[in-house]
Formats: sequence, structure tokens, C-alpha cells
Amino acid sequence: MDCRSANERLVPWLDGELAPAEARGIEEHIERCAPCAARAEALAAQGELLAGLKPCGATERPGFWDGFDARLTPALAQLPAGPAPRPAPPREFRVSVIGVAAYAAALMLALGWALLQRAEVDRAQAQAAEAQAELERVRRLAVEAPLPAAPVRAGTIVPVSYAPARGQL
Repeated sequence: MDCRSANERLVPWLDGELAPAEARGIEEHIERCAPCAARAEALAAQGELLAGLKPCGATERPGFWDGFDARLTPALAQLPAGPAPRPAPPREFRVSVIGVAAYAAALMLALGWALLQRAEVDRAQAQAAEAQAELERVRRLAVEAPLPAAPVRAGTIVPVSYAPARGQL
């Protein structure tokens, strides 16, 4: 349990309103966390001071509560019958307009970059396909019609070295 959740549950814990498992979690956290233990002690001392106070109003204003029910009954009768409307649950997070706009802009930039990359990949694949077709055409031509041997003119071949044992130039 963290300090925030422990602090939110300190008053119900002090009043004995928590389930045993949750109360043990608060007690374990207070044993480990000195600031939360100090806050629990301060709240317990405050509760003891509040419990020692006498109710006010009854002795200073006699007869205040006598006609209270008589005044409250007509006001309650004017309220619509049925359960009270439930308030909307609190929002856990808030959405910023600037944040949404920044997210949309980043998304558009990423999509644009991806489309440009895809266009480059398509161009490269087309060039590779053209080169492959040209290479295949050249291979077919070489197999179907081999190149004729070039005629050799007399005096164009000059021996560089002669090895009589091998019988080669």
C-alpha cells in the first residue's frame, strides 16, 4: 500500500470502519512509514479532542429542536418521490485539447513518413524487377545464340613466353 491510499483510509481505519484485511494493510504501512504514522497519531489525538467536546446549541437555544420536525416535513413533501439522482462519478483523468492535437499531429507525421517509405520501397522493387528482367533477357540471348568467335588477323598474337615441355605458349 502506498502513502496516498493509506492517507485516504486513515480516518475510516481510526473509526474501525475498514475490513480486517484492509485494516491490516494500513497497520503494516504505518509500521514502515514514519510520516504516515505521525499523521495517524495526529488524527487519533484530534478524534479524542473532538469526542471530549459537549454538543453545542441545545443549552444556548432552548426550544430550537422542538419545531424542527414540523418545519422539515412540508419541505420534504415537496421533494419528488423516488431515489435521489446519483451524481456522476469523478473523472480519473482529464484530456487536454493541446495533448489531443499533439497526438493527432504526431500520428499524421508518422503516417506520412510511412507512406513515403512505402513509395521508396515500391520504386526500389520496380527497379529490381526491371534489372531481373534485363538479366533474364541477356541469359536467354546467350543460350540461344552464342557469340561468334572474333576473327584473328595474322600478326596480332604475340607470344609472351614459351614452355617446350608443356607445348603451350
